[in-house]
Amino acid sequence: MKFLSCIFLFIIFSQNVLACNINFRNFGSSPDSIKLQTPPTMKINDPFNGLIIITPISTLCPQNRELFETVVSLFYINNELVEIKLERSNKNDRVLMELGIARYGDFKRSLAFDRKNWQGFNKWENNNEVINYLATSYREGNSEKLIITSKKYVNKISEYFQKMERWKK
Repeated sequence: MKFLSCIFLFIIFSQNVLACNINFRNFGSSPDSIKLQTPPTMKINDPFNGLIIITPISTLCPQNRELFETVVSLFYINNELVEIKLERSNKNDRVLMELGIARYGDFKRSLAFDRKNWQGFNKWENNNEVINYLATSYREGNSEKLIITSKKYVNKISEYFQKMERWKK
């Protein structure tokens, strides 16, 4: 009975996390196509046609309280969305892990740790995206990151960072 109760709670929790209508597969869209509830926190342009929009998730997904205190970074090259990064700090949960697993499938972890206490890095792929998940602890707290990159734009991202490196020299 306890096992069934745990499964039931997990399903309810997962559905709440998935309630957010962020379309993670909207790669290639322009910055103008993102509908924010309020203006973004920050926009960073660079001379290599890169743009990063940083905003709290509540501007994209105001109905999903479980994801609040998550920062979203939308990375554009030549006005095309190529990568989405979600970051949470100092939360004693694994909401981004749950979101990544629910959207993209489970990944291998040491069985010695439950999800809440797991730390480390994992990278996995589906047909269209590369998914990176990182959970770390540090003296002041902990951090969780979920990064989704479109496979279609991997070469474009590589070229972009090569230009940045040449410029720095």
